[in-house]
Amino acid sequence: MIIRNIVYRALPALILAAAVPASVAAQSAPAPASVPVPAADQPYAAVFDVLVGGLDIDQMAQVGADEIFDGMVRNDNRFASMARSQPDLKTRFRAVAKPYLATWIKRSNDMRRPLVIDVLKKNLTLAEAREVAAFYGSPLGRKFMQSYSRNLSADKTVDAAIRGRTSEVDKAAQRADEKASVDSTVAALLPSLTMAEQRQLIAFSGTQGFRKMQKMGNVMSLIPEPSFEQITTKAEREEFGAAVRKLFTEALARETGD
Repeated sequence: MIIRNIVYRALPALILAAAVPASVAAQSAPAPASVPVPAADQPYAAVFDVLVGGLDIDQMAQVGADEIFDGMVRNDNRFASMARSQPDLKTRFRAVAKPYLATWIKRSNDMRRPLVIDVLKKNLTLAEAREVAAFYGSPLGRKFMQSYSRNLSADKTVDAAIRGRTSEVDKAAQRADEKASVDSTVAALLPSLTMAEQRQLIAFSGTQGFRKMQKMGNVMSLIPEPSFEQITTKAEREEFGAAVRKLFTEALARETGD
């Protein structure tokens, strides 16, 4: 599914950074600025924009924060003990992490936008691009993207980042999470569709634009992922690290009674 390759791959660097704060470099590139698109490329830009614009980034950031927290519970016995004895710890971690993740996901998408547009130009005709944009801009298309935002999965990627302590997120884990995300989205969405929506979905699945989008997954996966340092500032990383350390120091103090 091409959607996962456009929007999902913002998360691994963020997950890794949160799971392994010591891996963050001392310097950063400036946050990416939006790049103007030539008029002739606007139909392709519209495909990207309607896909990403249909996402609930705040919901994705919340899911990402919860996935990171759950991963630390699975992989660290001491942290798991704190989480069990302090049921509000997950909510407190989410409150700290979610605003940062939302900002960084948005920046990652901004950085990838011209690269994705270039791939779309090489694979879709203008008519096909307009067709795809029209579907994902429709109420049904937006419903699909909202469902995707809620059903994002990153369990295996989080586990690989925490256990590996490396800057290279395990690709097999990432692919497994991508598949789980799409499968969960479809499973959650289908029972809610009306007969008219089902007919619309079937009609779109028979279009040339849809078929081409389905085949572009491998090409999209080759687009370089922005590094964590490229989508954050040094000040943000320091603030994020300090906030997470403060939260866990306080939680540990509660656990030990210090």
